[in-house]
Amino acid sequence: MIGRPGTSRAATAGTGLVRVGLVDDHPVTLWGLRSALEAAGLSVTATAADTAGLDPDGFDVLLLDLYLGSDLPCLDEIRHWSDRTRVVVMSASERPEDVAQTMAAGARAYVHKGNSAERYVSTVHAAAAGLARAAAPDPAGKLSPRERLVLTGIAGGRTHDQIARQLGISRHTVDTYVKRVRAKMNVGNKAELTRASMALGLGRPG
Repeated sequence: MIGRPGTSRAATAGTGLVRVGLVDDHPVTLWGLRSALEAAGLSVTATAADTAGLDPDGFDVLLLDLYLGSDLPCLDEIRHWSDRTRVVVMSASERPEDVAQTMAAGARAYVHKGNSAERYVSTVHAAAAGLARAAAPDPAGKLSPRERLVLTGIAGGRTHDQIARQLGISRHTVDTYVKRVRAKMNVGNKAELTRASMALGLGRPG
């Protein structure tokens, strides 16, 4: 773990600064994030390639890479650290299921690595304040207006027949829209589609 030279918990305690721990297995990513966060007035108190040896009392928010040197998301790490501090997960993945699984594991927020420095800063501040939000790009933006309405209906717990009656279209047409939505959002069954759409804020079960 690389600590910030000359900076300790005592130096930031009681100052009102938000202390941030950064974990990513790419040194350039760590350097860029640290520079951006510190330029915005945040205090980066720890940077590391993994979570081994991190002190949960050393930061207010942990910014954690979703895929740490693995092809699998580090959901166990998220669960572990979410019990100890506020976790913001960052990833290059735009898959809705990654957003849903991350938030279900206890993360305060999900930030896509393509987001601006301002988005990272605002998300860290929101997490430090105890707020939770998904900040990934919205894959639902790829959908047509009618596909989005169908997806919102599914997120609201409606059946295909109910959606068809609400929109004034046939059940077969709804089925076709659902197939297109699944393909565009890269999800499989209805349960995955529902979780992904809810994680994107498109609806809540009624």
